[in-house]
Amino acid sequence: MDDSIIELRRYSDLLFTFNEPDSCAEFLKNIHDQKVFLIVTNTLADIILPLVHNLSQLDSVYILCKSKTIENNWTRDWRKVREIFDDISFIFPQLQRNTRLCEESLMSVNIIGETSTINLNEIESSFMYTQLLKEIFIEMKHDEMAKQLFVDFLYNLYADNRILLNTVDEFKRTYEHHSPIWWYTKETFIYSMLNRALRTQDIDVLMKMAFFVRDLHKQIVQLHFETHHTTKMIVYRGQGMFNADFEKLQKSHGGLISFNNFLSTSTDELVSHFFADCSRSDPNLIGVLFEIEIDPMISSIPFASLDHISYYSTAEQEVLFSMHTIFRIGDMNEIENRLWKIKLTLTNDNDEQLKCLTDYIRREIGGGSHYHRLGWLMIKLNEYDKAEKIYTKLLETTAIDDWEICAIFYNQLGIIYANKGEDNKALEFYDKAIKNYQKASSTHSGLYATYSNIALVYKCMGKYETALSMYKKAREIEEKIPLSKDSDWAVTHNNIASVYRLMGDFSNALSHHQTALEIRRKVLPPNHPSLGLSFNNLGVIYHSKGDYTTALANYREALEIYRKSLPSVHSRPAETYNNIGFVYDSMGDYSTALSYYQKALEIQEKSLPLIHPDLATTNRNMGCTYAAIGDYSTALEYFQKVLSIQKTALPSTHADLATTYNNIGFVYDSKNDYQIALEYYQKALDIQRKSLSSTHPDLAMTYKNIGGIHSSMKDYSKALSYYDKALEIEQITLSSNHSRLAATYSNIGVAYQHMGDYKTAMSNFLKALEIQRKSLSPTHPDLANIYNNMGVVQGSLGNYPIALLCYKKVLEIREKILPAVHLDLALIHLNIGVAHYRMKNYSTALLHFQKTFEIQEKLFSPTHSILADICDKIAMMYYLMENYSTALSHYQKSLNIRQKSFQSIDPEIAVNFYNIAKTFERLNQYQEAVEYAQKAVDMTRLLFGCDHSEVKENQEYLDKLRQKL
Repeated sequence: MDDSIIELRRYSDLLFTFNEPDSCAEFLKNIHDQKVFLIVTNTLADIILPLVHNLSQLDSVYILCKSKTIENNWTRDWRKVREIFDDISFIFPQLQRNTRLCEESLMSVNIIGETSTINLNEIESSFMYTQLLKEIFIEMKHDEMAKQLFVDFLYNLYADNRILLNTVDEFKRTYEHHSPIWWYTKETFIYSMLNRALRTQDIDVLMKMAFFVRDLHKQIVQLHFETHHTTKMIVYRGQGMFNADFEKLQKSHGGLISFNNFLSTSTDELVSHFFADCSRSDPNLIGVLFEIEIDPMISSIPFASLDHISYYSTAEQEVLFSMHTIFRIGDMNEIENRLWKIKLTLTNDNDEQLKCLTDYIRREIGGGSHYHRLGWLMIKLNEYDKAEKIYTKLLETTAIDDWEICAIFYNQLGIIYANKGEDNKALEFYDKAIKNYQKASSTHSGLYATYSNIALVYKCMGKYETALSMYKKAREIEEKIPLSKDSDWAVTHNNIASVYRLMGDFSNALSHHQTALEIRRKVLPPNHPSLGLSFNNLGVIYHSKGDYTTALANYREALEIYRKSLPSVHSRPAETYNNIGFVYDSMGDYSTALSYYQKALEIQEKSLPLIHPDLATTNRNMGCTYAAIGDYSTALEYFQKVLSIQKTALPSTHADLATTYNNIGFVYDSKNDYQIALEYYQKALDIQRKSLSSTHPDLAMTYKNIGGIHSSMKDYSKALSYYDKALEIEQITLSSNHSRLAATYSNIGVAYQHMGDYKTAMSNFLKALEIQRKSLSPTHPDLANIYNNMGVVQGSLGNYPIALLCYKKVLEIREKILPAVHLDLALIHLNIGVAHYRMKNYSTALLHFQKTFEIQEKLFSPTHSILADICDKIAMMYYLMENYSTALSHYQKSLNIRQKSFQSIDPEIAVNFYNIAKTFERLNQYQEAVEYAQKAVDMTRLLFGCDHSEVKENQEYLDKLRQKL
């Protein structure tokens, strides 16, 4: 058996043996993104097959049996059982063939629909990746050292695999004795390693194999040139495709498909049909037989017949295409269930869509050396560690006095560190870039880009004044560049506007966005996407100002432009749908908000990777909306989705994670689970202290959240200490009229109000009001909140007429901006009702309490305790107006609600019993009054014990009633 294991290692270095079925099954369950081939003895087959057969990672099973004549039903009952062998050596060729088939099925493809619009977001990153790699590998020059580095890598990789080490020795000694195609078709470790690296975008392995890729491509080109093809020919390829890829292919008739590797085909249709048919044994795959037409008269794309060149000679009549060959998708027909025949055509040299696509990718990639372009792509793919290695190596090999090239690499490293959240390191490299550019030229165009990058870092750090000064420096450079474009000017104005918005200076932000729009209108066609972006930006500012109508108008203008100029699944319309949803959210129209968020999500799920930050943003927005309507469990589900994306895509100390922890904390805060909320707020704070500057506004927001928890827990002194920390940061980083400052003053005011220091509370509310009046529209909801707080303070001081003036301002604002059924409208009617009650205006108070009830019964379930509270207030007004019958019906309604929503013994229910008893007494129904008074006594005694003052008061009242019987 030892010799057999050694032989098996020829086909895979990942060989594992087990003596126990359970441990084998457990191992298989923990395999991800790989396929497993299982060899099992007949004595264990009946035990192991039920445990593992349905696992998607299990490709096939081979049963080793002492005698093939033993009666069994394995191949009939278990579709993954390929064959039964009585000699393990017979398994080897079958295994070699099937591992090759498996590799073929796992081969990834890129599919681009038939469209004239080419945009980075619509081109799969792997398409650009393989296109760029192909160009780089063709350009690269290698010496003997390149092969030696690859061999050293293999020695280290296969250190424990004697048979593969022998093969590597042979490769090292005799590489030049055979052709690259011979090696590619002979050695599994080369074929599998190369195609796996291309499929998984493993740049480390690919760079080590670059010399071989170049040699293999050159041989295909040479053979193609020597063959002189003049007539059309048909080749075939059979493979499995995952369901999602196949569905995309079905929808892309007339589009393009590329295979992200060297593509093996055959002139023998039966061989390819066999490969396609075998794929159907996996329920996750669709069998696909590609029929590929090649017309050498219109296409010069290289391919080569491997007859007499392949290690396997003419076994499969193989034709090999170089990596990233692109085909046009033609007709599709289903041959049998889950087996399709699809016609492909090798692309024409003059294919307009392909030419447009290639030009676009080259523009995006830019110039420079192949390593520089590869580093750029790593940044685009968020592979920052790999990009860092590439640019560090480039700097080491660049002359120190080549100022311009060094500056470019320093700038790229700055971008890398900024994306990794290492702001100080990013600034260090940007500074080096600036110094090098200045040595080359004081008006070098690179200075504009680098100053803009520095500004972006300071903006992310919350240092808005410094960010502004950097953007202004960028603009000064831009003014001196002779050929600077008007469109670049528009970008600069947008950048400056974005900082003013964060500072709360909405008028300056609006001015710069409007200037950007004017520039773009002059130089761009009316439906250019950049115009849509300008309208979107204006919408954001109007939303921030509380001008929701104008915000929506601008967002809809943006959508109309995007509709005419961009594909329906482009990320920009999704961003605008998100923004529209946010406006409706602010207006309290939560169902409409959710519908727009859902539109954004549908686009993003089709066009973006599953861990893209835009998906996190949309899920966050939906979570916030569900939290606002009180659906906390659904809110938490969305926030957990956000957390899952961020934990996969971001470092553990990224500030965006802190935002999500704050969101989750807010949900628990709203549920009155203060301790859990505090834990999440503390998690957010821990991350922000590591990742943000000590004066970042987001840090202030977390301090306010923690302060709010302590306020809810009635620890007002501790709450104030956190509010003061927040205020200190915001006074440093924000403009004096920023709405966040106003919110902090308002929070401080509420804390002092609860402490009974109404004078200090009022002083802080007035500071908040002064700020909001300067920066917000007269109907902004934040203004209403401040007036409401002021009304509460005046009411606490007994100044009810002044309180009512404040409340009426609140009502005017909320009636203008909120839907008729909104909780905030119910609450302001409640406050107005309480003020009139205190002034003994019972009939007016009753009207407002009734309006509160009308709204709340549409928002809450019939058994929600909040409805019982308002029924009590309505009942009390009728009682005070001596309408005892109506009062009684409302007290009984309140009791019914509480008995359904509370525990059977509750202080609120005891109060209900007492109120009903009092009302029956007024109606001279003493027997009923005694009955409910007795219930009040019994319940308070159970709750508080016999000696409690409330029990004694209830008992005295009961005794008094009994005397009236």
